[in-house]
Amino acid sequence: MSGFVRQLGSDELLRALDEIDLVDVLATELSGRVTDPGADRSGGWTLDTARSRSSGAELAVLSAPDADTRFALPSAHLRACRCAALTTLASQLLLSPGVVTVTVLGSGFPAHVQSAVLGRLLPDVSHVAVHSGVATPRLARQFAAASIGLSVAPTADDAVFGATLVVVTGDEPPVLRSTRLARGAVVVNASGRELPAPFVDCVSSVYVDDLSLLASHPRRYLTPEAPRRLLPRYHRVEADLAQVLTEVDAGRSHRDDVLLVELLSTDRLDAYLALRVYQAVIELGLGHVLATDIMAFAT
Repeated sequence: MSGFVRQLGSDELLRALDEIDLVDVLATELSGRVTDPGADRSGGWTLDTARSRSSGAELAVLSAPDADTRFALPSAHLRACRCAALTTLASQLLLSPGVVTVTVLGSGFPAHVQSAVLGRLLPDVSHVAVHSGVATPRLARQFAAASIGLSVAPTADDAVFGATLVVVTGDEPPVLRSTRLARGAVVVNASGRELPAPFVDCVSSVYVDDLSLLASHPRRYLTPEAPRRLLPRYHRVEADLAQVLTEVDAGRSHRDDVLLVELLSTDRLDAYLALRVYQAVIELGLGHVLATDIMAFAT
């Protein structure tokens, strides 16, 4: 790589996200997958990965069509933003009507961005319980301004009790003895790992973000065409979020059912989302410009 690159840290990324409707970004991507497959929504911008020479971390590098402009941010952060957008979209599509109480199980940036995006973009949120350790001062200020309660639960069981939306993220699986979810609850698995059995055992229906990825996750879930006689040992996937969004599938059929949404694309890097972040970064004057020799060649 030659020239210069604008690089973004985690705090600046959170500021940029405040200017973006992440749900609209992902809704455009998912609906386009059904109505206009193969369309280039990133305007010719390309997304590659490179290794930071200073930290060794993997960076997602967005390049303009003329290759003179580049924008970099941690790949893990871009993936976490996409998962938060998918979680919020799934919640809007599948939650039963009414007040929403949210539980986020996880730590670090993925849990923080899930909490922040849900609090800003999901209607009717009254309270967010976190476990463990993402109730930062920035998050507390955001929720106080929106009149959303925020609490830190000592255990995962305490956090999950009575929640209408449970989000599992982060590197470590939650330790659960049981799940006591509210009627009509939605569980979103944004961790990239299998959920503990108490979660899966209590759900009525399963949705995924992308049916085309289901074949690579065959251990617990079956395709929509699978005969019902194979249940209940396995859960049959009803549809993916694009089908619900475009009304190919009706989504929730019973108000009190507990639904599980499995995000199968947690490793995906999204050029269109990166471009929208870059546009917000430029508008806000964020990031810092560095010579690209701080990065190794693309991985």
